[in-house]
Amino acid sequence: MELPTKTQELVLTCLEKMRSDPRHLLTFSDREAIYDSFGLLLNDEVRDEKNNSWWMVLSKASQVLGWLAVLTARKVLPIWEQNPVPNDPNDKIYSHDPLEMLEIAEGVLRETVDADTIRGGCVDRFYFGTVGVQNFTSANAADAMETAFAALNVGFCGKESYRDGRDFTITAITAYALIDENLPGVAWKASLNAIESGEFFDPELVRVEDSRQKEWVNIVCYYKPVTIDTQKVLEFWEWWLAEAIPQAWEMAYQNP
Repeated sequence: MELPTKTQELVLTCLEKMRSDPRHLLTFSDREAIYDSFGLLLNDEVRDEKNNSWWMVLSKASQVLGWLAVLTARKVLPIWEQNPVPNDPNDKIYSHDPLEMLEIAEGVLRETVDADTIRGGCVDRFYFGTVGVQNFTSANAADAMETAFAALNVGFCGKESYRDGRDFTITAITAYALIDENLPGVAWKASLNAIESGEFFDPELVRVEDSRQKEWVNIVCYYKPVTIDTQKVLEFWEWWLAEAIPQAWEMAYQNP
């Protein structure tokens, strides 16, 4: 099934704007206009009295959005797989496994996963499970993981998942185009320490016995500022606009 005329026009306009922009940016307002062009974005829950469970009911437009989020997360998943952080085998409650997140997200879209399962995943299992993972992998891999979590949120919350202007592409584009040459976790710790803004610790003022301060000094000494590969940005948005959006539309309308 072909994309709506409005969506096609927006995609072509966005492609032209993005290609001509020196940094190949695609603004949130442009992305949101595309999402709205899919139709009425509606995510609701209905109760199955017979089986005593709740199920998500998504409009076709929300299904398109959900598949687009899943496709986007799967695009950057190999980046996580290059620098994964294994789950704690003894932890049966929390998880940061993006594959598990995407299986649930796809289950919602295929109507094989109930609302309670995705609610538990969004609120408990993955929300808390992803905390701190950034300390043990590259910035790219951490953002690839976060994109899978964002895709899960889209299936549950729909449009509400990006009310703050941060949709699932925010972490996807950094996962895909960021250049992080640091040791695992260093870029994340550096950002927490405001190294990017030039607020450095002075090594001469650090007490030797203060192990935490020594760690920050080591980060300052070895930290390499992360950069963005603009050619990768262009490559990502070309794929997202020209391939992912039509594919998401087709997948949504293949399902009954």
